[in-house]
Amino acid sequence: MTATVSLRTARIRQWLAGAAAMSLLLAVATAAALLIAMLIPTTWKPLGNAETLRQPTPQLLNIDGHELYLVWADNQPIAFNTADPHGPFNNAACHIRFEPSDNRFIDPCGGSTYELDGSYVRGPSPRSLDRFATRINQSQLEINVSTVLPGKAHL
Repeated sequence: MTATVSLRTARIRQWLAGAAAMSLLLAVATAAALLIAMLIPTTWKPLGNAETLRQPTPQLLNIDGHELYLVWADNQPIAFNTADPHGPFNNAACHIRFEPSDNRFIDPCGGSTYELDGSYVRGPSPRSLDRFATRINQSQLEINVSTVLPGKAHL
């Protein structure tokens, strides 16, 4: 009986030591990920006064080689990346375009269609339109072009 209790105690201690080591490893990995995220520069580009930029229809803009549509929804700016979520990202002919007659965004190559809020309607695209982060800083609209935020997957 004593040998059984000792064996159980040893196994419990071994399991606890493994759990503690795993917890320490996860804490170190989390700290490293946070440090790396802080070291990666974000590039906020000023566009101008937010109220001046507020328009009822999407505005096609080019910022440091990044083409985007600026749209306002519920008084919030949204910057849609015009690169097709479905196809060749370097093909300028396949960039998403706003079609005023349909009041929607359309992929001229694959035919995917998106609502004004960027949500997927139909076509081969696997997700809604990708975005760039936006913020209003002291009444100035800024866009972070260093990271593309993927649209919501629909498949």
